[in-house]
Amino acid sequence: MRKNVPGIDEIPWTEHICPITIAPRERAAYLELFMQLMSQNLKLRRNGRGLYDSSAMSRNDVILGNSSGPEEALIKCSSHFVPLERVMGKRLIDKTRGIKMDDSARPPNACSNVESGDGKDLKSPVTDLTSLCSSEENARDRQLYDLTIDIIDKLRHAFWLRSKIENTTHFDTLIKHLERNGAGDLGVTSCFRKAISAARTAQTSEDGQCYYLTAQEKKQNPADIRLEFPKTPSEFISDLNTCTDSLRRLLEEALVRVRAARLFVVVRALQGRQPEDVFACSSCFRRLTNLTSLTILGECGHAFCEACIEIARVEETCRLPACSGGAEAFRMINYSDIAFINNRLTDNNANGEKWQEYGGTKLLELTRLVQDTERIAEDEQVLLFIQFPDLMEAASAALQKANIPHLMISVNDRTSSSKIAEFQTRAEKVGSKVLILHLGDVSASGLNLQNANHVIFFHPLFTKSQYDYNSGMAQATGRSRRYGQQKHVHIYHFLALKTIEVNIFEQRRRERLVKRDGGFLSLSSDDVLLPTDEVEWKGSSLDGSNASEV
Repeated sequence: MRKNVPGIDEIPWTEHICPITIAPRERAAYLELFMQLMSQNLKLRRNGRGLYDSSAMSRNDVILGNSSGPEEALIKCSSHFVPLERVMGKRLIDKTRGIKMDDSARPPNACSNVESGDGKDLKSPVTDLTSLCSSEENARDRQLYDLTIDIIDKLRHAFWLRSKIENTTHFDTLIKHLERNGAGDLGVTSCFRKAISAARTAQTSEDGQCYYLTAQEKKQNPADIRLEFPKTPSEFISDLNTCTDSLRRLLEEALVRVRAARLFVVVRALQGRQPEDVFACSSCFRRLTNLTSLTILGECGHAFCEACIEIARVEETCRLPACSGGAEAFRMINYSDIAFINNRLTDNNANGEKWQEYGGTKLLELTRLVQDTERIAEDEQVLLFIQFPDLMEAASAALQKANIPHLMISVNDRTSSSKIAEFQTRAEKVGSKVLILHLGDVSASGLNLQNANHVIFFHPLFTKSQYDYNSGMAQATGRSRRYGQQKHVHIYHFLALKTIEVNIFEQRRRERLVKRDGGFLSLSSDDVLLPTDEVEWKGSSLDGSNASEV
């Protein structure tokens, strides 16, 4: 059996903690994503039913992107900043009175237009919704737009089915519930009220053709995803109940997305505050002269003074009468968390622009470390371990922008042997300074890379078990710290402070991150702390959320 931990204790090595303070915009994006993951049960995307949930599943997939779970999504968010335009949920609220659907946005079973009874297209009271989707950067706008279209379409379908049924239905109960602020958020309730009004106004006896086919039409067009018209009262009730279930899920989704957008706006407003700006408690409306006492409820985005948040903490619910947002401890965001910034990396100075150019604060700091000849000599080489392929690509792009020669061995790379040979001999014209390897992949095991005496872990290794973590880290460090190594080995751990990265690092190492005398150490939980030590560097935990079960 292959040993994961070779006997190399005689090879000298030093471990370095590289703390990363992400920029304000990065932290706002991270908090927005975190609260969406906390609030949204992402398992729903795997349990949808046919036509009713395909678009909702697609939007939920956007939350995770190509990540396999919430932890991976958060690591990527704290490691690589992808600029996206966010909008407050107000854009969803203000623009649901009437929708003219275009072919690219409407669900496949929807009609091409929502029209008023006199045949005129219903227009938004503010601006045409299609203007929101003119740019690929407006990803959040597009998601809210698609959600609005889906809500209108499901309501229109449900109202047509309801017109064919005599008795009271679950749909009637849902509509009454929504009209009484059943959403638990005035903004979302307003959205649904306007959507209900729009669907009622646009309702016609021909709406069924948008969702069903006759038996003859289905026979002629078997590929059409529309079902045959219901024939019996029980079939109408069954379809209406299924549609009602979809509307309940859309209500949950709207609640999450509107609140997440609100949270993002509040956080950015606090981060970009000016001396003349005035902030007040969302409950008692008292002006806050000292923002350090401010606390934001991450689920709903409302901010409270110290007195009001204490009441909310006891009641475990938002202080606003019409808001059902939770006030559990894990949902509370302290002002110190959102104002926790690196003065070198604010959004408005030259360095602030630079971190965006490199794809994030962590990527910028990576290039600075590699270029720092006092820490990594010009004739020394680096192994950079990254677990996720898209982050490997982002790191490669950052190194290229910094004119740092490097090689990357991606997953299933057919040219890996030649790249390793080049890196070992520096055979190319400009010798590669960095070799990017896939952390946790078996392809990196067994490689002899003693020519590199610097090992960088761009983020903590995320695994399902302690054994996988221990073996993965041992295999990675063993590429450099092995027999034949003639130099002192340096191992660097990049950790984004106040994020889930620190949580994972501390949990797997069974240690705690400590700031002492201006530097960071990873100490055993049994070590005695000094009075001046700072230890609270973890981010909020996913434990207890729906997301943690994904």
